[in-house]
Amino acid sequence: MPALPGWAPPPELAAALAAAAAALAALPPPLQRIAADGAHDARRSLAEREQHEARWRPHLEVLGVAAGTARGTLALRLADGVLAALCDTVRYRRRGDELRLAVLRLALRMCSGQGVDVVHDLDLVGFHRLLARQQGAGAEAAEPSAAEQEDDELVADIITAIAGSGHPFCASQSPSEPRPAPLQFAVHGDAADALLVRQVPKPVGEQFDVGFLLWPNAVLLSRFLCARSGAGAEARRYLLAGARVLELGAGLGLVGLSVATCARRDGGMRAAPKEVVLSDFNPTVLDSLRYNIALNCDGQGQRDAPDVRAAKLDFGAAAAEAVKPLPAGTLAVPPAMRGSGWCGEGGEREAAADVVVGADVMCSVEDARSIAATLQLVLAWPHGVAYLSLPHSDARFGATKRASSCFACTGSL
Repeated sequence: MPALPGWAPPPELAAALAAAAAALAALPPPLQRIAADGAHDARRSLAEREQHEARWRPHLEVLGVAAGTARGTLALRLADGVLAALCDTVRYRRRGDELRLAVLRLALRMCSGQGVDVVHDLDLVGFHRLLARQQGAGAEAAEPSAAEQEDDELVADIITAIAGSGHPFCASQSPSEPRPAPLQFAVHGDAADALLVRQVPKPVGEQFDVGFLLWPNAVLLSRFLCARSGAGAEARRYLLAGARVLELGAGLGLVGLSVATCARRDGGMRAAPKEVVLSDFNPTVLDSLRYNIALNCDGQGQRDAPDVRAAKLDFGAAAAEAVKPLPAGTLAVPPAMRGSGWCGEGGEREAAADVVVGADVMCSVEDARSIAATLQLVLAWPHGVAYLSLPHSDARFGATKRASSCFACTGSL
């Protein structure tokens, strides 16, 4: 596997996030002021709460801005002590406390749609068990206040979000290690603007799961397509500019994401594609692709940036359907179907792509046959161009045995 470094947030950002979270956890609760006659002084107590909020609000805003994007949430997860400090704020504040409510809202944002890793690491610092203990804390109160009701609702919503992420809530054994950081891939050697790809934190048990990992040819093809100079570099930039690009068997999506973002890293969007579709057939891989898209494409603020999305495409099933009327073992599809696209997950028809890319997508003769037929469907006819980066047949049986058939059938590789 490629030896790419793990990502860490910039030191200034990590320090700012850690300092903000630590300041929240260290703040004492507001005092309840008592008048000279021993009665509760509501006016002075309100003033105390307002002063208290003025102390914690700026720190929470720092964390809230980071939680607005997938990469910012990743920085929150990786910065030293941030998740533990947030957990402590919830643990030591009374139910319905304003700062506790604000931190619960922040936790809900982090657990909803920002990837399962932050949910995993919150479990590591004891957040799940804290929620479980407090889940029914207000059941005995006859008339909970509005703030206490909101507290109970937020706890319930966070538990629902945790369950929806796929990570077990309060499993019999909490995780012992944090999730590793995404890999950092600098196409042109500039680590400051690197692409991030998160590998799926599950073991690869069968061929169905190969998209969980980064494979070598994805790195090679990404560098080839995004090269600033060398043979064919200008021609590739011309082909990609304004094109609809499809990555077959995307896995982590490195190739498609590189194509989508390399123009931005070059200092302009002039050579950017119009759309990049990262396709795969494994549901877990598709979820991972959506997260990697969010890590690299959300919040970039580029007006002319391409639309990047994940879509289901099983090239084996698509090819089998296309060649169904033809003799067994054929690689050709009916001429009328060339460039017709494919049927999407919801039954909609996906248009053919001007450029198709794929790395390490072939490991058998059957794969080669399926890809050859699928290319005829998904490549815009007759101008479509495909770039495939395949290992030697010593590593992937069938990769070269049938590669020549792909060239013969498509005429566009």
